[in-house]
Amino acid sequence: MDLADIAIFSALPREQLEALVASASTVTVAANDVLFSEGDTGDAAYIVEKGEVEVLRFSDGRQLSLAVEGPGALIGEMALLESGPRTATIRATEDTTLLAIARDDFLALLDEPGLARRMLATVLQRMRQNQIRLRSSERLAQLGTLTAGVAHELNNPAAAIERAAQRLAGALERVAETSTTVAHVAPEVRERLAALRGKPSFELTAVGKSDLAEDIAAWLDAHHVPDPWTLAPDLVEAGLGREQLDEVAAVLESSELAAAIAWVAANSEAQALTSEIAGTAQRMTAIVSALKSYTYLDRGPLQEVDIHEGIDSTLLLLRSKLQPIRVVRDYDPDLPRLMAHGAELNQVWTNLIDNAADALDDRPTPEITIRTRPEGGEVVVEVADNGPGIPGDIIEQVFDPFFTTKPPGSGTGLGLDISYDIVARKHHGDLSVRSDDAGTVFTVRLPIAGD
Repeated sequence: MDLADIAIFSALPREQLEALVASASTVTVAANDVLFSEGDTGDAAYIVEKGEVEVLRFSDGRQLSLAVEGPGALIGEMALLESGPRTATIRATEDTTLLAIARDDFLALLDEPGLARRMLATVLQRMRQNQIRLRSSERLAQLGTLTAGVAHELNNPAAAIERAAQRLAGALERVAETSTTVAHVAPEVRERLAALRGKPSFELTAVGKSDLAEDIAAWLDAHHVPDPWTLAPDLVEAGLGREQLDEVAAVLESSELAAAIAWVAANSEAQALTSEIAGTAQRMTAIVSALKSYTYLDRGPLQEVDIHEGIDSTLLLLRSKLQPIRVVRDYDPDLPRLMAHGAELNQVWTNLIDNAADALDDRPTPEITIRTRPEGGEVVVEVADNGPGIPGDIIEQVFDPFFTTKPPGSGTGLGLDISYDIVARKHHGDLSVRSDDAGTVFTVRLPIAGD
């Protein structure tokens, strides 16, 4: 292959091209083999002479195809220009031959103004193309995170409703069966029994309930009531103790006592299950409401935004991921509302909170603190974690496209770039970071009187 036919090298003198070819080495890669992997150290750039390679990026367990390159394509130059690791994986789609240019030889070429300009144009074009593809992937990944969170949050209450509904059917059968046994009891006694199955008048811990259930079971056994250990938990939920049971025993014949207590227990269980179903349904409604609030469904792109509502909706949708983490809300109650792109600001909160959670994987007492306050014509939102912090030598790069502190394959490196774009470009605000070994704080500043 004549390098002069490749646009990026066409400005080089013939003797320099010949010297470059003489110093380069030939590399062959079989079909489906990997030339280098994301995260590897970059020691050479490559020109495809024959065959074809695919540029791949791994993100959150998904493999993304960024491009397919054929003869004449320059690959692997980004790691040399940035003095960083490989940002993608290169795999041959067929038997491929490449020309490998060592790092020092490649960087020496940049002394040529014509080649440097072409190299800059090539790199910018490649970054734009990759950024478009990866931004779309980042949004899909974020959507996947939220979908998984919502599915988890909805699955638990849905399963709880199903279990409660199945138990309720049996409880209602027992109510019907036991109702006939107390039908002949004096009206005033039935009224007293009905009053006993009202709302419990005391609050107990789990241990307290267990102790009371044992005490009630012993009382029932002493009064020859069948299945005392089965009835006792329902009587506890009904708010009954020994004092109330003694009142029942005092006004009923011994032959009526067992049936009356079974009736109270059955009614109590049915009432508790009904309340459980109603409460769980309300929880599901709250999740759906949070999702609508998060996406600003049925609202215009620009609207009056309650920052606290957006953060709370985000936290609810990420709750499954945040379960082991203590989340502290330090909200200013007087925080003003903003005219803003609400759904996009929620994308910012999602990225910042999700990144904070990832930084806490190995912390013994993980904690995220979210603070808000008005300050000098701006709304300030801080998302702080008590993770290990970001090393000082790379903290200035965290907002750069494709830069990530996560291991290869764990992210696109665009979450903070997208967040910065939303805050700075769309809302004329600022997104900054500070970090030390006590943790990291991302600070969002949004003008109150925005466009």
